[in-house]
Amino acid sequence: MPSVFERNSVLKEMLLNRRVMARDGAVFPVSSAIKPRYAEALYRFVLERKPNLVVEIGLAQAASSLSILTALDEIGGQGRLISIDPFQRNDFREQGLINIERAGLSSRHEWIGEPDYLALPRLLAKGTKVDFGYIDGWHTFDYTLLDFWYLDKMTAIGAHLAFNDCGWRAVHKAIGFVLTHRKYVEVDVGLKRSVVLGRELIRLATGKWGHQYKRMNQDRYFRKVAAWEPPYDFFRSF
Repeated sequence: MPSVFERNSVLKEMLLNRRVMARDGAVFPVSSAIKPRYAEALYRFVLERKPNLVVEIGLAQAASSLSILTALDEIGGQGRLISIDPFQRNDFREQGLINIERAGLSSRHEWIGEPDYLALPRLLAKGTKVDFGYIDGWHTFDYTLLDFWYLDKMTAIGAHLAFNDCGWRAVHKAIGFVLTHRKYVEVDVGLKRSVVLGRELIRLATGKWGHQYKRMNQDRYFRKVAAWEPPYDFFRSF
């Protein structure tokens, strides 16, 4: 099977030359893009699962967007992508939107230039049904959890959600919530596992300090296996 970089020359050019263009023609270095192996995994996952609607949090310079859109276009049908990113116009000077236009994929794409905490509730209120969500927005715990919480409300059993930058402590913690407070199972998409090692200081029973932790660093994908929410007084450590 051809790679996403063979299918999409704009994405290949961006990740090889490490440059992108703004609306006014100014050229900038690539500063916000998923790793090539994550782009390839994303492309192949969408090809295999054939989602009708994908929602991603974070557009930036559009590496993930191009990976998703390339697969949707190859599948055909009505598949489309909604990207939520309030920073696209001012911070990125529409670099992501230009890349999507240059690739000829704008007809399958919708950009919402609002914060996630405004855009996601509106999508939910409209009855939006999401088949696959890719979470790569603001990487604090609260924003990552908010993205998951709303996307979970818009997904049916069998839908998938994925997280980028899983080695970040806040993202890792949010995934802990996913696995303890909802019903999801992790899906192997062929990415080599990598681990972030660190140390937190806590007092042990011996009176000594120290605790080593490990966080999975690669993109992680999860399938929803039940539409379950815990009772009002539920809590489990995560």
